[in-house]
Formats: sequence, C-alpha cells, structure tokens
Amino acid sequence: MTRDSFIARWSRLKGAAAQPDAAAETPPAPAESAPAELAPAELAPAESAPLSPEEIAALPPVETLTPLSDITPYLRRGVPALLRNAAMRRMWALNPAIRDYVDDAMEYAMDWNTPGAILGNGPLTAGDDALAMARWPWRAR
Repeated sequence: MTRDSFIARWSRLKGAAAQPDAAAETPPAPAESAPAELAPAELAPAESAPLSPEEIAALPPVETLTPLSDITPYLRRGVPALLRNAAMRRMWALNPAIRDYVDDAMEYAMDWNTPGAILGNGPLTAGDDALAMARWPWRAR
C-alpha cells in the first residue's frame, strides 16, 4: 500500500464520518443475542426467582456441613446469596487445602517501607527472647 492511497482512504473515511446521513446509510451491526435454545427464565440472575420458604427450610443447616457434604442444593438458582455464600465459606473453612493455603508470594504483598508493618521484623525490645540471648552472661546488667 502506498502512502498516497493510505492518506486518500483516511481522508475519505474522515469525510464520511463527518456527514450524518452517511452514517445512517450503513446498517447497524447486529447485536449479539442469546442462543435460541435458552429460555429467558434461564438467562435471569439467580436472585430474580427466590425459593419458597419451605424449600429454603428443607436445605440442611450450614452448621451441619462436613467435608464430605454435598453443597449442590445451595448452588441452585433462587437460593439467597447470603445462604449460598455461607455454605461455600463453611466448605472452604473445612477444607485444609484451602484453609491452610499460604501464598508463595506473600512476602511481596507486605509493605516493607513502613516501619513495623512486617510481623517479626523490627527493633528488639526488652520483652524479646532474642535480646536476652544477645546479652553476654559475664556483663553486668
């Protein structure tokens, strides 16, 4: 593509964009629509169709969940978000792989520029065992 053809094309497109009737001639792009096989009820958010109080009462109490419990009833459409989140939080707290996870990059998340922001890092005080171990036994206290 030569330089003249690029500038000519650019000028033509700029001129067409400045004219309001030229924009009306181009058909609008078709909006992405939902697939035809999904009903509108399936596309609605989970909070739009809450469960009846009887169905919510039929769910097992969150406190009785064990690591082997099935939480799929809590993940159904219509379960209140607070109840669903409480069940997931309970399962995460019961799973030691999630509960005891320590990020490998945790030291990068700490603020090393603020004095006292890093646990275990700072000046020695009289209450620390390291200060007592650093004292010479023959020096007068």
